[in-house]
Amino acid sequence: MIAVYLSLPYDSTDTGREMTTEGEWGPWTSWSACSRSCDTGLAYRIRRCHNARLSSDSGAECAGSDKQYQACNRQECPGGRGEDYRTTECRKHNRNFYGGRRYEWEAFINPYERCELACKAKHHRYYARFQKTVEDGTTCKHDEDALCLAGKCLELRFGGKGATIEEAGETNGNAARGRHWLQTTPDNEECVTVTLR
Repeated sequence: MIAVYLSLPYDSTDTGREMTTEGEWGPWTSWSACSRSCDTGLAYRIRRCHNARLSSDSGAECAGSDKQYQACNRQECPGGRGEDYRTTECRKHNRNFYGGRRYEWEAFINPYERCELACKAKHHRYYARFQKTVEDGTTCKHDEDALCLAGKCLELRFGGKGATIEEAGETNGNAARGRHWLQTTPDNEECVTVTLR
């Protein structure tokens, strides 16, 4: 079994003071519940940085990330795919006025901002952005294992002896951003950890 772990950089609050010695990470918490019961979701776990000393000199708290994500419940939902998050969220705007009138909205994935909540007005040629980012774990490409995490569209590629995670191809062809490495967990599962910049 291959697990995919996605790590985000540690985001400490700015106290005006910086660390002189690197702290030590505490243990990881248990995995959270999966964000979806089927059709691929995300679970996360966190850890805390301990024993870091403060001073006005430069330095860092703990090296690495304080949060990891794991793809979970990849099996297809019984009876096929149900209504997805985007469709449900877009429908919530059907009864609201937009530009002085009401529209019936349907889900739309903006190819330039795949992880925003964009909804297309039915029978019209335009869409509206209702949220800057969708919920983590929301699909961001049709018919592919690609999920939104922290506003970025990440492609999960499973198979063979490894897994890779790449930032979904943008129209300008930029390569994936972030550091990727293959590691083995204590229970001998292979996983890929990605630290996003």
